[in-house]
Amino acid sequence: MARGVECHLVVLTASDYLLNEDFPCGFTVLGYTSLGRPGIWGAMYSLGRRFRAQGFTIAHTFFNDVSVVAPPMLGLAGLQTVISRRDMGFWHTPGKLWLLRAMRGQVAAWIANSRAVADKTIVQEWAKPERTRVIYNGFPIEHGASIEGASDMDALRSNGRVLVGLVANVRPIKRIQDLVCALGRLKEDVPALNVVLIGDGDQEPLRDLGRDLGVGDRLHCLGSRNDVPACLNALDIGVLCSESEGFSNALVEYMLAGLPVVCTEAGGNPEAVEHGETGLLYGVGDVETLATHLQCLAGDVEYRQKLGEKGRRIAQERFAMETMVDAHMALYSELLEGRSR
Repeated sequence: MARGVECHLVVLTASDYLLNEDFPCGFTVLGYTSLGRPGIWGAMYSLGRRFRAQGFTIAHTFFNDVSVVAPPMLGLAGLQTVISRRDMGFWHTPGKLWLLRAMRGQVAAWIANSRAVADKTIVQEWAKPERTRVIYNGFPIEHGASIEGASDMDALRSNGRVLVGLVANVRPIKRIQDLVCALGRLKEDVPALNVVLIGDGDQEPLRDLGRDLGVGDRLHCLGSRNDVPACLNALDIGVLCSESEGFSNALVEYMLAGLPVVCTEAGGNPEAVEHGETGLLYGVGDVETLATHLQCLAGDVEYRQKLGEKGRRIAQERFAMETMVDAHMALYSELLEGRSR
C-alpha cells in the first residue's frame, strides 16, 4: 500500500498480460466487451457497492467506454469518479458524446495529460473547467540515461551518418510518410542524413516510397523493438509527424535521451517541445519546413547538443514520475476533503 493508498484494478475484459504477469495489485474482470452488452450497468453498480463497503472512496477511469458507465453507476454506489483523458477525442461518436455530456454531473474531476486535451474535453464533452486538471504523463528519471546502445544501431552510425529517428506505430494519423518525403528532398543537400523508423505495423509502403524517392538505402525500417531506449541513444534527432496528439510519450522519451526534437504543432506537442529551445516545431503536413529543420540540425552539431541538453533537463523536472504521482495524490486529497465537509 504505497502512500497510504490501496489500489484495485477493474477491467471489462482480461488480457494475457493481466492474467500471466505478476500484477502489482488485486484486479477484477467484469467480463463485458462493450456498453451494449446487457447487464454491464447493473454489474458496475454492484461492483461499486462492494468496493464502497470495503472502504474505497474514489474510482479513476482511463478508458472510453468505462468513462460513460462508471460515473452514474459508481456514483449511485457512493464512489467519486475521476476521468482521465489522454487524446484529442478522435474516438467520439455522436451517441457517446451525448452520454458523456448527460453523465458529466456525476464526474468528480477530469484529468487531461495536456492543456490541449483539457480544452478539447471541455468543448466536446462539456467537462466543467473548474473540475478539470492538467497532469502531464510521468516517466522514471533514469529513463534514457546510461543505457547500452543496440549493436545494429551502432552499425548504422558508421560513415558519418546523421541518424533521424521516429518512434510510432504505422497509422495514417502519424503521417510517417512526411518524414520519408523530407528525406527525399534532402538527398542531394544532406547526403549523410538517414532515417530510422521504429514501430509496429506494415512498413513496406514506406520502404516503397523511399525507393521511389531515391533514398531507399537511407531509410531503415526496424519494425517493433523492445529496446527503444537503447535505440534512441544511437540517434542524433527525434521526429514526430503526427496530425493529432494528446501528449506524446515519444517526445518525452526523445528529450530524456538528450535528442533535439522536430515535431508538428499538433495537440499537446508544443507543451512538451519549446521551439528554438528544446526542438523545432512545424505545421502538420508542411514537409518543406520539416526538411528545412532537419537540414539545420543535421549541419550543426553544437545546436543539436544545446537543444538536446536543455530538453533533457526540462523533461527530468517537468515529466518525472514523482511529479505526476504527487499531482494525482493532491487531487485525490482535495476530493476526499471536499466530501468530508
